Amino acid sequence: MTALARELCRRSHEIALVSVLDTEALVRGVEGLDFVPCCEKEFPRGAMQDISGQMSVRRGKEATEFTVKAIAFMTEPLLNSLPDILSKAGIEALVLDTYHFYMELVPMKLQMPFVHLSNAMHFDYSGHTPLCIYDWPHQSTQEAFERNRRAVSAFMDVLRQNNPAAIAYAKDAGIELNRDAYNTTSKLAWITQTPKEFDFRSTHWPAEFHHTGPFVDESTRAEIDFPWNELTGEPLIYASMGTLQNRSC
Repeated sequence: MTALARELCRRSHEIALVSVLDTEALVRGVEGLDFVPCCEKEFPRGAMQDISGQMSVRRGKEATEFTVKAIAFMTEPLLNSLPDILSKAGIEALVLDTYHFYMELVPMKLQMPFVHLSNAMHFDYSGHTPLCIYDWPHQSTQEAFERNRRAVSAFMDVLRQNNPAAIAYAKDAGIELNRDAYNTTSKLAWITQTPKEFDFRSTHWPAEFHHTGPFVDESTRAEIDFPWNELTGEPLIYASMGTLQNRSC
């Protein structure tokens, strides 16, 4: 997110990142970015490290449900506090992480422009390709499509069960929530960091969906010690398969 924010700064936009206290040092270390705290009570300093540690020891369905619950824990206080935060900070438009499910309800209710950004793998709610939380191969058969749609339905059930406040918020605001979640996805732009070459081949994506990644800003990356003297000139292959889910990042 900071790489995109820096690029917007270079294009003469004023950018503020609204986030929990654990990200403050990172954001304030990036020139040109303002930091606006949120959910200080629910997520005091150190809370994200604890959550990441709990994620790393879970697998499969348990890991997915834990992650959804952890995100949902932030949703209700943000639904209540974000309008005031945006007003006080003078924010006129939003870039929302798609993994913060239902947060688009706030700008929709406020009639504020917003775009969606998939910092991690994007979710395909159409069923044309498997949801990114499954390791299924991509197939274009009717059987595969129906399997994918059942998975979408099951995932949406998990989201709804863990976000009753968001469901109530949408109802109060007169916003319809469909089973596939696309009716609340930004119609201005939905951006994914996944390079098109790494994604499943498909032509079903809406016009506002864009493969634009990966986002990289070398100026904001911490220096990492590397044994350059050990390079021999032979071909070098590097692959990183680590994630928060297995403590191998």
